[in-house]
Amino acid sequence: MNETQIQTATVDFHGHTLITVWHNGNDYIAMKPVVEGMGLDWKSQTEAIVL
Repeated sequence: MNETQIQTATVDFHGHTLITVWHNGNDYIAMKPVVEGMGLDWKSQTEAIVL
């Protein structure tokens, strides 16, 4: 059985804590805290990101 490793970490970015995930050799970031930190509406931005 092939196990997939997922690692999480937090990063300080201009006084805000961002959540990162490392999966299959790629780094990902949780976008909701970034979007909300910019004062944008998460629902609207989710639609824009998915498109």
